[in-house]
Amino acid sequence: MPVDITEIARNNRIEIKKNGTIEMLKPGENAVSDYNFTKECWNIIYDDTIESTEIKRFVIAHELGHIFLGHSFVTVGFHSKTPVSIERAANQFAVRLLCPACVLCGLDVRTADEIVRLCGIPFEEAVKREKRMKDLRERDKFFTDPLESMVYKRFEDFIKNYK
Repeated sequence: MPVDITEIARNNRIEIKKNGTIEMLKPGENAVSDYNFTKECWNIIYDDTIESTEIKRFVIAHELGHIFLGHSFVTVGFHSKTPVSIERAANQFAVRLLCPACVLCGLDVRTADEIVRLCGIPFEEAVKREKRMKDLRERDKFFTDPLESMVYKRFEDFIKNYK
């Protein structure tokens, strides 16, 4: 932790590029995913004028969500006209990628401040994750999915060494 989004992109042949060198973003856009047919790979172009590292990480993870969830196949070229439900799904993907609930549980991380420090996400998103983690604890909803156990196993050494 924090999850290395550049490594995830690199391992999936996704290039992360600064908008300052490409100038592809429209006003008000933080990032966009774009398929490069020549190289047969995805590009994520992000607004490199964003000062917060946490916000940059989150918007890139959000775009990874669009790509991995297949949204970009439908929305390429539409930029900010993407339906709200698709944006919400990409946000959920980003949060789950950057702050896996099973890992936060294993580390006994409980506050938004701890989540920001550990996961490198914006405070606003960490507050939402804190509330979600509280709900999951109250309902004892950890390790109900085999994928969650797989994720936990990948972080097991980190969790042991963190404590």
